[in-house]
Amino acid sequence: MNGILDGILLCGAHELPMLEIDDSYVCPQGYLAECTGEAVVVNIEPSPAGVRFSNGWFLPLLCACCGRPLHIKMANVDISYLLGTVVQVIWDGADSQKISLIFLDDEVEAVVDELDIDLASIRLLRGPDPD
Repeated sequence: MNGILDGILLCGAHELPMLEIDDSYVCPQGYLAECTGEAVVVNIEPSPAGVRFSNGWFLPLLCACCGRPLHIKMANVDISYLLGTVVQVIWDGADSQKISLIFLDDEVEAVVDELDIDLASIRLLRGPDPD
């Protein structure tokens, strides 16, 4: 469920719209970093679409336009260029419910790709499946 102030409060450190998770308002970048640490992307899962990190965390991707789960048609799609990248959150300041994930290659310090998603995607971030 969305918090009443989702997208209205801004993080002072990252200037990102905040969202409510577990009765507290958090910065999406801070929350992502807290959960994934320095983990890198090991897979982009197709349906529902999401980013799998090397420490087992999974970030489902919601459409930036409608807020529904994204689905990726994986036939003939090469995602290998995203593997091993680090993910960060940015915001263009226009729509408080839309953020962007940037996939960074730490070795060359370059943005490899960018994807707009719904802010609520961060709320769905989940930890590794228990063994």
